[in-house]
Amino acid sequence: MRVDAGLAKEIVMKLGDSCPLDGCDGALHRISGAVLAEVAAMPVTLHSPTLPKALLKAPIPTAGERAALVARDRAHLICPICDAYALGAEFENGAPIEDATGRSTTIHEIFDARDAARRG
Repeated sequence: MRVDAGLAKEIVMKLGDSCPLDGCDGALHRISGAVLAEVAAMPVTLHSPTLPKALLKAPIPTAGERAALVARDRAHLICPICDAYALGAEFENGAPIEDATGRSTTIHEIFDARDAARRG
């Protein structure tokens, strides 16, 4: 996947790579196009620089326009840290995403694992 993260050159990103945004320590996860379309249809702002540029441009398209921009038949890379809110961090159930090992997970499981690792 090619990313323009505001850097001088294009970066090729793949599943499991670190998020290219300065200060973010998230690893890129895979989200299906169908799930991303559902997320994009909600009134949330998306931040991951690996998502289609049309979803991130200013002025931000309406939710319906964003959902229509998503290729539902292909997977996309997303940073669960940058887009924690859009992935459902504040809701009981988060959107399903896939980690670098191919395991299905949610933002809640990612945060739980990060908290456990910090506690030691």
